[in-house]
Order: sequence, then C-alpha cells, then structure tokens
Amino acid sequence: TLGRGRYLPATFRLAAAVSPPTAAPIRFAAKLAVWPYRLSVARARGFETVVLDQGILQSAWCVLLEGSLRRESVLEKALTEILAGCAASFAFISLDLDATLAAARIQGRGPMDAPFNRGNPETVRLLEEHREHLEQVVAAGVRATGAPHLRLDASRPISENAARIDAFVDAVLGSPVC
Repeated sequence: TLGRGRYLPATFRLAAAVSPPTAAPIRFAAKLAVWPYRLSVARARGFETVVLDQGILQSAWCVLLEGSLRRESVLEKALTEILAGCAASFAFISLDLDATLAAARIQGRGPMDAPFNRGNPETVRLLEEHREHLEQVVAAGVRATGAPHLRLDASRPISENAARIDAFVDAVLGSPVC
C-alpha cells in the first residue's frame, strides 16, 4: 500500500492541515493510509465480519494529535477516501468517557506504545484538548459511510452497555450473533 501510495496523498494532505507542522502527523498519516490494505487481507482470508478496536477512526484522530486542524474539509476528504478504499460496510461504536477515567484505563493497559499514553497528567491533558477532534473524526466517518453509529455512556454499568452493543450488532448484522 505504501509502495503504491494510492491513499497517501489524501492522508498526507490531512497531516499537512495540522498545525504546527511536526513529523508525528506524517507518521500517523502513513499508518492511516494502510487501512484499506489491512482490511483487504481480512477479506482475502474469508472473514465476513471484522471488529476493530482502535481502528480507522482512531488512526485519523492520531494524525491530529500534535496540533490543531486548520481545515475540517481535509479530514472529511481523507476519511471518505480511506473508508471507500476499504470496500467494506461499517458500523461505529464510540464511548463517551471522562478524560481522567480514560487516562487511567490507558495507563492500566500496561506497557503499550499508544499515542495517548504519556503519563497520567499529560494523557488527561491530551484527551481533553483533543476531544473535539475525536468528535469531528467520528462525525466525518459516519457521514462518509452512512454507517450506523452507537454512542455509549461509559459511566453506565458494563452490563447495560454490553446489552446495547449486542442489540446494535444484531440489528446491523440482521440476526443474532452466537
């Protein structure tokens, strides 16, 4: 994918729309450009349904991590191209979660090289500062695909959210999942 570079122009335009300019958005833009290939591998292996945790939308969010987005239309265009290139149907689930609790969960995952894992105070600051970016990314993904979107309140009991996820997945797939 990177060798042919089909999706790089759109993702690099997104990285260029982040100010101040740094190397981080370019690195994350390259990772974003690989998603169509990654999903083509899943299709080639015969998977009908793929569940992504920290997938395409999070990759797009990470492009915005080190700065501010000057033109939201560039985000929309990049996501539209990447999601269309995936040749898949999508459904999105997002959690509305307090930044302090999110930072604690990120830190609790252990030694991962997650972009937002920068030590609790810095992680909380990044999550709070970039919450609007996440909202923009999710909205752009939904607009680009017309996909169903379930938004969950992470402060609700896990059993309640799990039941909502089950019902959502059943509705999206058209039948109960075993």
